[in-house]
Parts: sequence; structure tokens; C-alpha cells
Amino acid sequence: MANSTTAADSLRHDFESQELNIPLKDASIVSLRALENGNESFETVHLGNGNTFWERLLMSIRRRRNGREPMPEHEPLRLPHEKDELLKKSYRYRWRKHGVPSFVSASAAIRHTRVISWYHGLRTTGILLMRVVVQFPICLMPRHSLTLFFSGIVHIANVFMSMVPVVWDDDDHSFLPTWGQSGELGEGLASYPTDFTRDVTPIMCHSHNDYWRRVPLFQALHYGCTGVEADVWLFDNELFVGHNTMSLTRNRTFRSLYVDPLVRILDQQNTINEFSSPSPNNTKNGVFDEDPSQTLVLLVDFKNSGEDIYPVVAEQLSALREKGYLAYFDGTSVVPGPITVVATGNAPFNLLAANTTYRDIFFDAPLSDLYEEPTGGFPASGSYHSHPPKFTQSPGPNEAHTKSKSKRNSGQGTVGTDDSSVFDATNSYYASVSFGKSIGMIWGGRLSHTQMKLIRGQIQGAKRRGLKVRYWNTPKWPVGLRNHVWQVLVREGVDYLNGDDLAAMTRMDWRKRRHHGWFSQ
Repeated sequence: MANSTTAADSLRHDFESQELNIPLKDASIVSLRALENGNESFETVHLGNGNTFWERLLMSIRRRRNGREPMPEHEPLRLPHEKDELLKKSYRYRWRKHGVPSFVSASAAIRHTRVISWYHGLRTTGILLMRVVVQFPICLMPRHSLTLFFSGIVHIANVFMSMVPVVWDDDDHSFLPTWGQSGELGEGLASYPTDFTRDVTPIMCHSHNDYWRRVPLFQALHYGCTGVEADVWLFDNELFVGHNTMSLTRNRTFRSLYVDPLVRILDQQNTINEFSSPSPNNTKNGVFDEDPSQTLVLLVDFKNSGEDIYPVVAEQLSALREKGYLAYFDGTSVVPGPITVVATGNAPFNLLAANTTYRDIFFDAPLSDLYEEPTGGFPASGSYHSHPPKFTQSPGPNEAHTKSKSKRNSGQGTVGTDDSSVFDATNSYYASVSFGKSIGMIWGGRLSHTQMKLIRGQIQGAKRRGLKVRYWNTPKWPVGLRNHVWQVLVREGVDYLNGDDLAAMTRMDWRKRRHHGWFSQ
């Protein structure tokens, strides 16, 4: 039996080309596919490298059409059980055996095993795809683009990290939630006389167009802003609050939105009881419980005729004036108070400064007209991150600004002024200007040295006169540019940060930074 030959060996012997006296390169071989399937067509396969790409592609398609893996050109003939083993390796067989049809009819244990197998397969595929998505662009990037790519990843990570408190907030309110309620622990102790602003840290930010807030005035105080703005229009001897005439309503007045609420808040902050007594110099507490000496700036924007609005504003402020809640000039110096009223827009400077012995409405001076050459000069090139000079209040050689003639109804800081007007702490509080009009467009994501010199000169001129610097109309978007401008302005000495996003202004740390790096906000 050892010398017996099988049928397969006989077939192989019959097709040995050495016995046919035909050169191997010209030998015509019948396709095994044709013998197995009974096809009448034959393929002439030239051994070696004679097959073209299209011929090999056509052969591959024919093989896959029958659901089998590609076989070598000289594959030996197989017996039926060998064909079954080969069939089990085909894709069609695998789908029928392990795919969704078999999954539906399989037992629970088999389903669990296959789900685990599919999970690991998908996980491996996902990891490979992520590597391709991340690594392939990196390979194509130039060197400087890698830095930008990495900074983008860090920025995205910071965004997700900043969302953590939103998802996992602190549990202060979950600790003894019924404390102070009737019949519970601490009954009658939950209320606090100055609940409204307790634990609120005042920050030098100005709530631009405060009347747009969901809760005007109170929302700004909740965030700790020390400046609020109200646009007032005079109609029928009443001051209505709104950005334009289409937004005015009868019940949204200067009294109802600002004067009356401030009176109630300050009355609560200055309550006299059996444990307290009036201060010796009759000093009043401000709206912030954490810092009672901090004043709140009430910026009143005169929208239409300033000369007509001014006496009405002065009359409606009497509720605050009579209780000693207003800061005022007594003819010699400025006496601070819980509320500092500043007039802007079409407010007439000549009327505000007419009374030389008493005034409690201060002017919003034109910051652009107060420019002075920065002390010590300013480098024409190099980094502008050097420390700005310290400003001191002192008389200067040119106190008068350079307006050539008096202007009427021409906008902030110009109405009722002329070339002899002098702005100082006795008649003005803010020194403001539009950032976009005065400083200009920011190119390349950073301020130019010319712009930085202009900012420092304006701040220096205002500081020397004892005024508080405020820039309005700063960039709002992109957020990174907005934050950069805010940081530069605060570092250069701006007193009030003007903005609409109260949460962003109060969330940022405006203290001097000791460390700079990728992960610093």
C-alpha cells in the first residue's frame, strides 16, 4: 500500500509538462476553475510575469464571485473534504456562520461571546482610525504648524475641563437642604439681613447696556460688577430706559429699574438696630456686604436732548440724594458715597460743571483727548509685555483738550465742551472712548506697538487727572481675542472693564500672574 498512488497523484502526473516536449513558457494549462465548475471557457495562463494588470484583476474578480479566496496558479486538485475546509474559510461562509443571521438564532451564551468579540474588534478599529486621523495630518504639517496644532489640542482640553463644574457642581445646596425651615434644624436662622450681596466679591467691571439683562441691576450686582449703565429717553417729562425708541415701554423707567431698587438695597445695608449705631462721620454702607466702602457707578446715557434730560435726572435722583447715598463734590473735594452717578452720551458738560459748590452728577470725559506721550518713551519694536509705568495724579502743562469749538448733541464727551474745558476729578469720573474708533482694528491676534503706545498715552493722561479709564466697544469675538484685549487693558491700568458677558468678566483672574504657560487661562 505504501507504493500505491492516489487519484490526485495520478492527475498531477498527467499534467506534468516535462513529458510533453513543450517549452514551459509556451505550455497551455487548463484552468483548474474550469475543470471544477464544468465551464466551457478556458483561461490561458502564462507563467512568469506575462499577465497584465487587467488580466490579474479579472481573474481575482472571477475567484471572488464564487466566494472563495484566491488560489495559486498551480493549486493541486483537492478531494471533497479538502474543498469543504476551503469553503469554511470563505467570506460567505463566515457571514452565514458568524454574522447577523446566525446571531439571531444563537443561544444567549453564544450571543454574549460574539458581542464581546465584536466590541474588541470595533475598539481596535477605532484606535487604528484615531491614529491615522491624528498622526497623518501631523506628518504633513510643517514645523510651525505643529505648535499651532498642539495649542489647539490644549485649547480644546481647557474647554472640556472648564465644563467640569457644570456637570459635577459643588454640593453646598445638598448639605442640610431643609436647614432653617419651619420645624427643621435651625428654624428661623436661614435669613440674613444682607442676604442679597453677601459673599459677593466686587470686581471692577462695568455692565454695558445693563437694562438688557434678564434682571436689570440685580444680575450685575450678583456677579459683583461695580458699574451699571442705563440709556434714558425723555418723553412726557418721564425718563424711559431702552436702547432705542422701539424698545421703550411705559413701565420700564429710570425710577422703576434703578433709582427705587437702589434705595431699597441701600436701606437694607444701612439698617439701624439695637446692635448698631450711626457712624461718627455719617458714612453710608455700599451695596456690597463684603466691601461696604465700594461705590457703585450708575452711568446714565442721555439718548436725546441732553439739556432737557439733565434737570429731570437730577430731580429723580433726589430719593438717593436725600438719604446721603450719592457721592458729591462740595466745592473743595469729592466726598465718596455708595452711588457715583456719571452722565454720558449727549450729557452737556457745561451744565454739569456749572455749579462750583455742589454737584453729584459727574461727566464722562473723552479719553482720546487726554493722550500724553508715555513717560519714558515707548520702544518701536520688541515685546509690549514690559511693565507699564506707574501713573500719579499731578497737574500738567496742558489740561485743556484740543477741541476747537463747542459741540452740541455730538456724542460722548463732546457735548457742551470747548477748547477751554478742563476735565479732572472734581467734574468727571470716567474717561471713556470707543476702542474700535480710537485704537482701531486688531490684526494678527495682537495689538501693534503703535496701538499699545496709544493706549498707554491715553491711560497716562486720564490717570494724571484722577479719572477712571474705561474702553467700550472692545472686540467680542473671537473669544480668545476678546480675552487677550481684556488682559492687556487690565495690565496697562484700565480701571473698569466694559463688557456684555458678565460671567466671563468676573470668572477670569485679574490679579497679577506669577506664571505664564500653556495651561494658564
